Amino acid sequence: MGHQARNHLDHKPFFISVIFLLFIGIYTYTGNSLPASDEAEEPRVTEGLSDKQTSLVPKSVQYEKRAEVTENEYRRIGYYAGWSAYSGFNVEDIDASKLTHINYAFANISEDGRIAVGDPWVDIEYPYPGDTENQAIKGNFNQLKKLKEQNPHLKTLISVGGWTWSENFSDVALTAESRTNFAKSVLEFVQKYGFDGVDLDWEYPVRGG
Repeated sequence: MGHQARNHLDHKPFFISVIFLLFIGIYTYTGNSLPASDEAEEPRVTEGLSDKQTSLVPKSVQYEKRAEVTENEYRRIGYYAGWSAYSGFNVEDIDASKLTHINYAFANISEDGRIAVGDPWVDIEYPYPGDTENQAIKGNFNQLKKLKEQNPHLKTLISVGGWTWSENFSDVALTAESRTNFAKSVLEFVQKYGFDGVDLDWEYPVRGG
């Protein structure tokens, strides 16, 4: 019994070292920094350890307190489905003060591998109050531009694909040439219609689209 207890105690420092190393690895993996201290290095406690065990004891480090995440660093993203306008919920009804980004769903992908307006009538043609007859872009896209003017912090992204319009994604992703063609069309699209970026909603890469 005494021999077993002595063996258990002999291994205790080694197990403590391993656990401590695991903690350091997890702490670093989760994104927390462990910068070395500029101060003089404290001596390591190695009494009673073998050379192999001693090499496992990490040098002292000084933990850097993570900066508190402020509310402004969060991204509050909401989807607005273009067809919501048909049921009476319009872009102007969005409370943009609670969002940082709006993803507009959805744009389509044409047979030639370019992004395309999903529903031309509701997206760019429907005349809302204040729109003029000769206005080039009306509909929800123009309403989004007005919403951004009222909320300068707001960013809008065009979502492409979705459940219905992902069938051409595979062809778009097939070659460097097809990807370049699609990317160029996206750039033209966001510049023309006043979006800040694109959201690729491929449903799904392994089946469907």
